[in-house]
Amino acid sequence: MGNEIVIFRNKLYRILLITVLILLSAWNGYALMEGNSRALIPLLVQISLIVLIVIENKFVKQGLQVWGIILIFGNGISLLMKVLMALIEGQIEFSNIVKNTLFLGVGILVYILSRKHIDIIKNDRTDKI
Repeated sequence: MGNEIVIFRNKLYRILLITVLILLSAWNGYALMEGNSRALIPLLVQISLIVLIVIENKFVKQGLQVWGIILIFGNGISLLMKVLMALIEGQIEFSNIVKNTLFLGVGILVYILSRKHIDIIKNDRTDKI
């Protein structure tokens, strides 16, 4: 039975991923403590991704890609709706548009860079004791 090895080809990407996830976890942890129960699911996802990255689990690449897709679709749709509402109502919620644009960009970067910089390699080596 072969194991799979996770290789981060770009160590800076790994460090930045962990840093961003820790910052987002802190933000969502604070929101949760302030009574925003909607922050629980993102917090659990972010902590799970941090663990997958740190232990170099074979599902880290798929987890990051799924998270990237969720960020892309969620923030893309939200951004589109905010722009449409701004056109209809004439009022622009600039801070929300900036936030959605930022997270849309993060989602795109996470998805593309995880495809480019993370390899899952089968290790068919069997060590006998």
